[in-house]
Amino acid sequence: MIKRHLRQNFSEGVFKYCELHAGAIGHAICQVRIYTSCMLGGINNALFLQSFGGFVGLAILILVLKWGFSSNRKMIVTPIKAGKKDQYGLLKPLPTPSNYIEAQMALQKLVDSNIKATLTQTLDGPQIMVFEKDLRAATAILNS
Repeated sequence: MIKRHLRQNFSEGVFKYCELHAGAIGHAICQVRIYTSCMLGGINNALFLQSFGGFVGLAILILVLKWGFSSNRKMIVTPIKAGKKDQYGLLKPLPTPSNYIEAQMALQKLVDSNIKATLTQTLDGPQIMVFEKDLRAATAILNS
């Protein structure tokens, strides 16, 4: 009865392996093991859950790539726009030359005198900006 059941439910390779590699007593034990494993049945839960793990990993990868390659407007750095002289907060404008090269030379003169200054492009052209506390000293240095 066991042989008939084994031949119906298992491939010939498994049944022949038990016949070839087991002795007289081992053959019967092999048949019983195959028969009981066939009767118990079941599912390999580890393999089943690993297959879902692959889908979860793929879903996470898709979400990260969608976030990374999205055109999020908050993350895009907008180019700096030129403003008016009075739109620079604590910085006050100095009277500067009309071209950028002369403004750069005046800026270097202020930096050499240990005055914090910056050169920016405004709607009125290049402009040297300094803090209000340094305004008188910077004007005096540029006039000298």
